[in-house]
Amino acid sequence: MTNIMVGARILKDAVRRGGGLMPGLQLYAGAFGDDSQQYAQKVMAEKQRMQEMLKRSRPQSPA
Repeated sequence: MTNIMVGARILKDAVRRGGGLMPGLQLYAGAFGDDSQQYAQKVMAEKQRMQEMLKRSRPQSPA
């Protein structure tokens, strides 16, 4: 739990310093100079995958 809290604070600061989510993720990973934003794209793809799984796991409301 402590690692998650500390990591979240570090990420929040990186997003603030980077000026946005994508640059912040790159800064967090130590890859700020990577113009392809490979790390940030990987994180965002995983976020999308998790959101899709969550949508599928929720019961559908009757129409």
